[in-house]
Amino acid sequence: MDDIEYRGTAPSSIHTTPSQRQAEPPSENTKKRVQAADPNDGRCLIENRHPDHAIQYAHCLPRALSNHHNFMTSLEWHWNLQYHTLNLNTRYNIFRLGATLHALFDNHFWILVPEERVVDMYHSTLTNITVSPTAHRNNFPLFNGNEPFKYKLFPIPGKMDSMAVCVQHVVRSPPQVEDFTIHLHPFQNIPFLLSHIRPHFVIARAGRTLRKVDTRLSMTLSAEHPLLVKVVTLYDAWTRGLPTDVLDDESFNPPPPEGDEDNDEDDASSEDRTAPHRDKKRKLHRGSPTRGSSRATQQELSLVQQGTLRAHQEFWQAMLVTRSNP
Repeated sequence: MDDIEYRGTAPSSIHTTPSQRQAEPPSENTKKRVQAADPNDGRCLIENRHPDHAIQYAHCLPRALSNHHNFMTSLEWHWNLQYHTLNLNTRYNIFRLGATLHALFDNHFWILVPEERVVDMYHSTLTNITVSPTAHRNNFPLFNGNEPFKYKLFPIPGKMDSMAVCVQHVVRSPPQVEDFTIHLHPFQNIPFLLSHIRPHFVIARAGRTLRKVDTRLSMTLSAEHPLLVKVVTLYDAWTRGLPTDVLDDESFNPPPPEGDEDNDEDDASSEDRTAPHRDKKRKLHRGSPTRGSSRATQQELSLVQQGTLRAHQEFWQAMLVTRSNP
């Protein structure tokens, strides 16, 4: 079973040969696609600095997660994708950041969160929210088109208290002193940020960060911003687990077409529906028996699900206490 990135029954219990997804840096073609989709013309998303100023390509969901089979398969299922097709090197998961902010982002110092109406579109599709949030594959919202999305920056409590963010609000050459504004923690005056990255990548990254940081810090931030409770709930639902017969669902695991070959393109023609990006040389046959799926293993996986349910119940109980004792 994979590490704590995954919060439910391990799909490896129904898949005998976990394959590799792309974990390499984005290719030059992918960078060109990011550049073409970026409404900021390659400038830093937060500080709006010119691409020449050490502006890097940042992954919203880290590309290293491509090797976490359980986590990726759960997202594929709950995001209404096909098995083995989620590509973290898609342009919809990559944006531009200055080197310092990139490092802070990768170390969970801050998160991005979509505007509330977008979070609510995802959250409204969940059921059984306060006990065991459940996402339904066929109800997953889709955003087609090239319109950018709005995001807000939220610093994790105690992580950026001594830092300032310098935003260039006027772009001209050469720049003038008055073209810049210094924003201090908690950066509430930084306006909404426009980006081409898709909201579900952003929500998954924010939820993952809030689950990884100290519980008290996460609770403090969520108490100040109730929207973040919905973000965590979505993350829990998307990583909660899979039906035992998931591989019998042909919408998820269709039979491979004859002459099917791997396609290494890093584009996403519609949302995240890319050509398969895992190593599929040893393809899975639907309904194939699972090696080593003993009764003891099934009991262990059941305990994992129970632990996830308890964690979610404790989160909601703590939130109620926090709100009643401001």
